[in-house]
Amino acid sequence: MLIVEENKKFGVIDVEKRQYILEPKYDEIRYLSATADFLVKSNGQYGVVAKNNTTKINTVYDEIKTMDSKVGLYLVKKDKAFGVVGTDGQVIIPLKFKEIGVEIKDYTQNGVENQYILLNEVIPVKNDDNLWALFNTKGEQMTEFNYTQIGCKLKPVTNSYPTLIIPSYKVIVVQKDKYYNLVNTNGEELIDGNILDSVYLQYDTTEKQNKFYMAFSNNTKIIDIEQWLISIGK
Repeated sequence: MLIVEENKKFGVIDVEKRQYILEPKYDEIRYLSATADFLVKSNGQYGVVAKNNTTKINTVYDEIKTMDSKVGLYLVKKDKAFGVVGTDGQVIIPLKFKEIGVEIKDYTQNGVENQYILLNEVIPVKNDDNLWALFNTKGEQMTEFNYTQIGCKLKPVTNSYPTLIIPSYKVIVVQKDKYYNLVNTNGEELIDGNILDSVYLQYDTTEKQNKFYMAFSNNTKIIDIEQWLISIGK
């Protein structure tokens, strides 16, 4: 396959068959290796077209991004609103939210690589009231819009790092006002009430792995999260 330009329009040619897969009628074309589809632009709007020239997502969006190649979801944006659409064009999360996904630059040590889908299962969504909820990749809402932030950016002790997830137990850190809680991938809050002052990690140089901690009572009482999760059978 080869993207070609003709009369200032772009199309795609099957080199072996020497025929067009996509006619040269688009202002822009980009191959999406994650899904083996084509992102196309026409009249300032984006859509997605398959290699057999069938339209997967209509060319009506201001922006389209691949969220995850394994799950097969696209983040779509139109008129400052965000939603999620499947690779088959099915709407997963309606196009009406202020943000989808979280900024992950502060969570490098935490090993977070995908800002849109946490732990391969959970999509953070923010509404117009600046409150967050968690959805699964099927578009089912698992929590209410109760959270002021997803993750904890605090570093309350020396050599500590911000924490968004506890990967080995599939737990997500959430904030409500000044306090924090832990939520699993089913949307269940693991602590009664939001009482944590901070959640953070430290790198254990002996075991060569991250260790996760939660603190309460003005950060004077500290608990190893993974040991606590084992003790409660999680």
